[in-house]
Order: sequence, then C-alpha cells, then structure tokens
Amino acid sequence: MVSQPYGFELRLDDVQNRNAFRLSTARELRGILRKLKAEARRKDQATTLVYRARGPVFCAGGHLHDYEKMGAAAGRKANREITGIVDELRQWGGLSLAIVEGDALGGGLEMMAAFDVIWSVPEAMFGFWQRRVGLSLGWGGERRLRDRLSTARLRQEILAARTLTAEAALEIGLIDAIVPRAQIESEIRDFVARQRSLSSSTAQSSKSILEAKSAAAARRIFDKLWWSEEHRARLKAFTR
Repeated sequence: MVSQPYGFELRLDDVQNRNAFRLSTARELRGILRKLKAEARRKDQATTLVYRARGPVFCAGGHLHDYEKMGAAAGRKANREITGIVDELRQWGGLSLAIVEGDALGGGLEMMAAFDVIWSVPEAMFGFWQRRVGLSLGWGGERRLRDRLSTARLRQEILAARTLTAEAALEIGLIDAIVPRAQIESEIRDFVARQRSLSSSTAQSSKSILEAKSAAAARRIFDKLWWSEEHRARLKAFTR
C-alpha cells in the first residue's frame, strides 16, 4: 500500500471490492500514516503525500457486506474509528494530494475530502450516494466537505443523491483540477518539486491558520513562525 517514488505515495489496491473501506483497511492506513509521519519528522521536513487507488473506483465508501455482518453497535463503533483515522489523514503535516483515477462514491467522497488538493481524471464520477443506502454523511464528511462546498450546495447534493461528472465537480469546487491520465505522472512530479522549493516548516502552520477557531489562535501560529531560523534565511535570500 505504500511506495515512495516522489515523496510519499499511498496506493489502495482492492479492485475486487471497489476499494471500499474496510475497518482493517483503515487500520492499515493509520499504521502507515504514523510511520510516514515519524520518517518525515526524522528528516525534519514536511513531505508531500500522494494518494491513489487502482481500478475503476477510487473508493466506494464503506464495505457494505462487512457492515451487514457487524450489526448496529459494532457498525457504529467501526464508523467512529474510521472517522478518526480519516481525520488523521486530514492532519498530515505537509500537503496531501489525492489523484482520483476512478469514481468516488458515498463515503468515498468523505474520504477524498480529507486531502488538501484533489485532482481527477476527466472520466471520473462523483456520487453523493449516501441516501441510496439509507444513510447520510457518517465519516466526518460534513466538516471536510463544507471546506469545499457551501452548506446550501452540500445540502442540495446530499438530498438529491446526485452523481456529478468531473466537470461539474470542478465547477462547484469539489475537486481542484482535471488532469488527463497521460499527464498525471509529470504533473505530480512538478507539483512535488514545487512544494520542495517552498518552506517545509509552514505547510502545517498554513493549514492550521485556516482552521483556527479565533484570530488570537491564528496570531499565535504566525508568531511561532515570525523570525524563525527558516524565515530569516528565506527573507535574506529574498532581499539580496
């Protein structure tokens, strides 16, 4: 599930089950994320995380057959644990990039929204399918998706249980770019190279400021960066 061709890359490969998220898959993801975060700390840099999935479906949400066997209480417990693990993905220290090369359906949209940047191939579809299985958002997607869509727009899509094309998803801000398959590898390399040229210590700080609960909290984050060793070095380079 993990390789490192250009930074860190995670690739889900459960094509038979449409890359549906099992609890065991989420736990594996949590273990890998923690190892990668520890490695990034050892290198003292915020590394770009690229997430991909093989096959025609990026993620079909939860594994419905697993949930059917769990029963109500176990299913609720599993959902809470998966929500926490997806939140850990959201809290990746550097920039995170999702490459959606297949359809994102139901909970797959909630998982997709954990990434800072989302690219899609032109033919991918995005399905707000929760109501089709008698559910609504359940993995913390209401928080993550509201970072991208207005509450009114999100309500509209959830209630209509619509499926959007990549073009429609881009238009409303659900994704950030449409990239032809033939260009994905070169675009990723350029993206990662660009991130490496920027301040490695400010990726998480910049994200934290955007999520700060108050102006005072944002100011504290900024104050930690001001006149730091890296800030001074980059300021000196800019003023030469």
